[in-house]
Parts: sequence; structure tokens; C-alpha cells
Amino acid sequence: MPLDWNERAREDANYYVAFGRKQQGDDEFLSTAADVVRALKAELRRLPRETPVSCSPALEIGCGPGRLILP
Repeated sequence: MPLDWNERAREDANYYVAFGRKQQGDDEFLSTAADVVRALKAELRRLPRETPVSCSPALEIGCGPGRLILP
């Protein structure tokens, strides 16, 4: 599995992280993260009301470039 993912990263890392399109530039790649974060925020509304979203920590876990942390 690691060999497969390493090969994909060498081929076109942005595509295999975000599946937008092949050979996307950094601006296009990073712009897709805002959509993902909006969807995650919508899911946070499912938490019990006594849990303020502003006090809810989040941790991005992965071996990618950390694009979700930017927005």
C-alpha cells in the first residue's frame, strides 16, 4: 500500500488528495478545501447544543499537505 500511494504522489499528488482534476495548480487545489470545511461545519451542527462549536477542537489527521487547515 505505501508503495502505491508513493507512486500516486509522484504522479500527481494534488489529484489523488482532492480528486478535482489532473494537473491542477496549487490555487485550484487549495480552493477545494473551503468546500470540504463548509460541509464539515454543517456536520458540527449535529453535536448537542450544549457543546459550543467555537469550543470544539478539531484535528486534521493525514499524510497530505494539510490543505484543510488553511480555511
